[in-house]
Amino acid sequence: MVAPGSFLSFSPTSGNISPFGGTQSVTATINATDLIPGALYSADILFSSNPAVGTKSTNIAITVADTNLAGPTDFQVHVINPDEGEIRLIWNYWADAVIDHFIIMKNGVAFATTQKTNYMATLTPGEYCFKVYAYYKNGHYSAPSNEICLGYPFAPRIPLNNWALILAAGLVLGWTLFIIRRKH
Repeated sequence: MVAPGSFLSFSPTSGNISPFGGTQSVTATINATDLIPGALYSADILFSSNPAVGTKSTNIAITVADTNLAGPTDFQVHVINPDEGEIRLIWNYWADAVIDHFIIMKNGVAFATTQKTNYMATLTPGEYCFKVYAYYKNGHYSAPSNEICLGYPFAPRIPLNNWALILAAGLVLGWTLFIIRRKH
């Protein structure tokens, strides 16, 4: 049994911050060595000050992925409508085990779930990193897919027009897709 919060440590745990907008970085480290894959672990983090001007509390939760469970592969982001920021996320899944659903992460946060191997989304201006996990019926998470990062609006002069129409028609007429940035 893991003691509550023992998987999480901070450095530094105290310090001085200048008034009127001063900042200090705090590094959080998660040690998953003794954690059981698929189990949910959480901790409350309390921020306090001296002199006492108030406290803030936040809860964090992690679930450890089971790297022995097959996860999504060949993850890709296809641009459907570059003017509107419409994208389709697609991936493959070949495991024999039955999953409950897939979890799509955007910038490290659960963004959406689906039982399909694709998902449509519309972006607003910004930078985004996506990856996908399989969530098994036994409550375990797979290893993640590869991660893909991109920015919207998309860079000018990238030939992406009409590829969605080609897919919808079921024809292979040839198309070009550029991934803006890919992160492994």
